[in-house]
Amino acid sequence: MTAQQIYELAVAFLYEQPDEDEENKSYFLPFLNVCLQEALPYENSIREFEGREMLAAAPLVTGMTETVPYSDSITRAALPYGVAARYFKENMDPGEALYMRTMFVSALERAKKYNAGEIEDVYHNSIQ
Repeated sequence: MTAQQIYELAVAFLYEQPDEDEENKSYFLPFLNVCLQEALPYENSIREFEGREMLAAAPLVTGMTETVPYSDSITRAALPYGVAARYFKENMDPGEALYMRTMFVSALERAKKYNAGEIEDVYHNSIQ
């Protein structure tokens, strides 16, 4: 998905048409980049589960036509809520901001994959 497509989904929560509010649009990329950083561990859990290379850092999106290199479960279901939460907070609507933030975190949790790993028994020799 491109940044523009995520923007269009996010502003739909504000009942606005894309490009209707230039001030909102001017904040979109910074808001998106914060959300990408927050979503990084979730994206990496998906990548690890699928056997793809994990990201060392969240991408920094600088243009609306850039493709966001995250899984659809994050770009379509989580990021629009995360951006909308910041718009509602900026617009002094704490109730809607909290609701959108909750939806963002919930969508990230649904997208997360659990991966098998080694377990180290640190207590084996400590019990006498």
